Amino acid sequence: MACSRPLLIISIILVLGFLICGIFLGYMFIRDVSRDSFDDTFLPKNCWEIRDQAVTEESFVQIEDNYTIFPTRDAAHPVYVSCEMEQEGGGWTVIQRRGFRNPVSFSDKTWTDYKKGFGTAGTNYWLGLDNIHALTRNRDQELWVSSIQTVHSSVNGKYSGSFEADNGMIFKRFWIEDEANLYRVHFLDGVPMGRGGEDYRYFYKINGQPFSTKDVDNTDNPDAACHKERYPFVERRHIGGWWFQNSTCEAGTNLNWEPRTPSSLQIFFPGSGNRRPDKILMRIRTATE
Repeated sequence: MACSRPLLIISIILVLGFLICGIFLGYMFIRDVSRDSFDDTFLPKNCWEIRDQAVTEESFVQIEDNYTIFPTRDAAHPVYVSCEMEQEGGGWTVIQRRGFRNPVSFSDKTWTDYKKGFGTAGTNYWLGLDNIHALTRNRDQELWVSSIQTVHSSVNGKYSGSFEADNGMIFKRFWIEDEANLYRVHFLDGVPMGRGGEDYRYFYKINGQPFSTKDVDNTDNPDAACHKERYPFVERRHIGGWWFQNSTCEAGTNLNWEPRTPSSLQIFFPGSGNRRPDKILMRIRTATE
């Protein structure tokens, strides 16, 4: 009897082990089958469709996380992006993100870089003009552009904490054209958000303008500050790639510009001066109105 008891315990342990192993393998099989089925049947074009699918299936989505989308509905061309799933109704696809960890330079990038995109979702990145065009070509997207500033508060002269003030504007319609049309940009019906949101009305000054980079100048005005033939030192001006006004390359709405101190961000708004935000974000989603 003394010998049979340990054998019985060992047998029970082995049986339980086989059961747990079987349950785990079964779970992995079902998960893989479900994942394959999901990938084959659901190719979300943007974060709004991911949010919409989650609502339909009553499933859970992270408030802010990285997801795979398919801007062209082609399973062979997935794109990894950050999604904002809570603020202003959620479903926002981040197309530009600056001031977060792992700094990425925006000033040294070429036309090809801006066309294809660079950086890493979840940190600092530019989604790419081709992807942005694919997402906005139907002219059914709205754009939320904002600068986030950390505000430190005090009570009776003593530090009491900090919070992030998000200032910006939501444009009810936003789209860019294709490369053949130089990725010309269009904004409609801006609604200010937070303090300083009115400053983003300067975006209207670049409505219809083509995109330019340090190696591809699409400005029409040969006297423009960024014209590479008139100003060959442009590559040292840290202008990045943007939709520039023909009169100047350092227009107040260039969110990809880098000041000469790479560790800082800076936006210049004509009439209200410089703003040095901690973070800059451009987000789009399917228009809700």
